[in-house]
Amino acid sequence: MIRISPTELHVSDPDFYNILYAGGSQRRHKDSFVLQGFFTPYAGFGTQDHDLHRMRRMALNPFFSKQAVQRLEPVIQGKIDMLCKRMQKMAQQGQVLDVETGIMALTTDIISEYSFGYSYHALEQDDLAATWTGSFREAMGSSVLFRYFPSLGKIMTGLPLGFVKIVSPNLLPAVTIMKVH
Repeated sequence: MIRISPTELHVSDPDFYNILYAGGSQRRHKDSFVLQGFFTPYAGFGTQDHDLHRMRRMALNPFFSKQAVQRLEPVIQGKIDMLCKRMQKMAQQGQVLDVETGIMALTTDIISEYSFGYSYHALEQDDLAATWTGSFREAMGSSVLFRYFPSLGKIMTGLPLGFVKIVSPNLLPAVTIMKVH
């Protein structure tokens, strides 16, 4: 175990897993420093307080039950089949698939259909919605910056979409999702 900062450790010990990721009987508040990079205080993911997070997570539990996931299986299998067909077609044409973009398109279509009731159809786009993959990568990188400069993140997410398109076009899809959903 190596202490990186007063609130951060790097651990390379499998036995520590159950201590770090304690079950429901252990109360753990999320680190506010980590959360301030995401600007999702009302989402389960962005909830710092253990009890409030647990309450919000309980509302989502039925969507992740074994039965709910089994009902989603045809959607998942259909999207996987689409990606496999796409890969076969690209291989026949001598094209190369960026695996990260392919997996991002797959997960985007599955999650959007399950969460919003409609697919973003990333697998059907010529570039597999590579813009979204780039936006997600940029948003994750920006979240680290926003941890240290949270006011910068608040400004970015509060800007009109037209201005975000000028200032940081790669972030536009992610900021659009934050504003719409």
